[in-house]
Amino acid sequence: MKEIKKWLIDLIKISVVSFLCATLIIHFVFISVSVSGSSMHSTLKDRNFGISFVFTKKFMELKRFDIVTLNKSGHNNLLVKRIIGLPNEKISYKDNKLYINDIFVAEEFLNDQYTEDFEYQLKDDQYFVMGDNRIASYDSRMFGYVLKEEIKTSGIFILYPFSDFGFKK
Repeated sequence: MKEIKKWLIDLIKISVVSFLCATLIIHFVFISVSVSGSSMHSTLKDRNFGISFVFTKKFMELKRFDIVTLNKSGHNNLLVKRIIGLPNEKISYKDNKLYINDIFVAEEFLNDQYTEDFEYQLKDDQYFVMGDNRIASYDSRMFGYVLKEEIKTSGIFILYPFSDFGFKK
């Protein structure tokens, strides 16, 4: 009977430590990400599975063109988008070209995509995000700016399928 009691106590200890470690990893290191849809095509594809890094968002500055996951109110799932505009910038598209504060900025990661002309002024702590597949992306053009606190992670490392394995930029 003593052996069973010792075994149960050890099992409980291992379970509690494992739970605490998993919780710390999920909140401070990375989360799993499953891409659903084509809004980030061709950088990310439907059904790509990977991890995204919480610590990069917490400890590093968010940069233009970072791929991020965000939790926008009204959505049950995390959205995967790319940061286009940073706080206090004027974002505009004219003739399919991105302008930041009226200066042209190349988007090397894009295939030729149609983007309607628009202009958007960001304030403190506001980010403008878009999908790479502009025609099929539900993004800041529809739901407006994203607050830094709504951005959960930055960067994505694809684990599956193996043909897409690696860090995506």
